[in-house]
Formats: sequence, structure tokens, C-alpha cells
Amino acid sequence: MEQLSTGSTWLVGPPAVAERVSGQVHSIAPGEMLDDELVRGVYVSAVAAYNTSKRDPEGNAFHPRDAGWLGYEVTIFGERLYHSGDTDVIPEMDAVTGVDVALLPVSGTYVMTAQEAAEAARRIQPRVAVPMHWGELVGTESDARAFAAKATVPVRILEKVAA
Repeated sequence: MEQLSTGSTWLVGPPAVAERVSGQVHSIAPGEMLDDELVRGVYVSAVAAYNTSKRDPEGNAFHPRDAGWLGYEVTIFGERLYHSGDTDVIPEMDAVTGVDVALLPVSGTYVMTAQEAAEAARRIQPRVAVPMHWGELVGTESDARAFAAKATVPVRILEKVAA
């Protein structure tokens, strides 16, 4: 974060994250929206992100709804991007229908499977969908390719860049 941060950088996150970091932080909860008060021309809407079917060995959701985790719809000068966060297909996604770009997880372990992500893309109808959460801790390029094969919208698989 320090590499990206400047005096005018704002971090926007759920309360559980905002309370653990310093600097210019704005806490936001599911359903809330920030107008362009922080950065002119940029609007941020918080969309709930949670699991409905991904559970640990004790039966607890990896990302429970009541934790308040988020996805984000970011609108920059009229272009809409949806970053779904760690989630399954959930009704709250319907609020971002028609975004320009949807970033959807496809690994299946803690988030949607490729098939579930294809269903999310069908519901959202973005101009283009980009699979994420593959190729590092969990998920493979095969998951991303399976998503692309199943999706009814255009998909762009981005190449992994070495850090």
C-alpha cells in the first residue's frame, strides 16, 4: 500500500478494515455510496460480498454475510467497474447490472466456481467480464478458461504479472 499511497490517496473499506489501517480512510458498509467528495468524478458504491455455499470443515461460511465484507461498484467519469470481492452469486449483484467491466472470482474454494461466475456474469450482463482469484493461493488458469467457455458475455483473461 505504501507504494501506491500519496498525500491525496484514500482507502475505502468496510469498518473491520478501516479500523486497522491509518491515513486517509473512509469506512463504508453494504448499500452505502460515496459521491465524488473524495476524488472528483469518482463514485464508489459498496455491494455486499458473502458466501452462500462455501464453508469450512465446521460448516461456517468462509465469508459470512454478517461480517459486512464488500464488493465495489466504482464509477469513474461514467465508466462502471464492479469488483465483486470474495463472494458467491448473491441477489445484491443485481444492483450492478450493465456495468462496463465485472471482475469475478472463479477459483471455487472460497468464492464462486467457474460455473457460478458464468451465472453471475449472465445476471450482471457486463460489457466484459474478467476472471480473478486464480493462479495464486487457490484456483488455476483452467478455472479462468472454464469461466470463459461457460460465460454468455465477452471474457478477457488477463495475464499474471510477476510482482
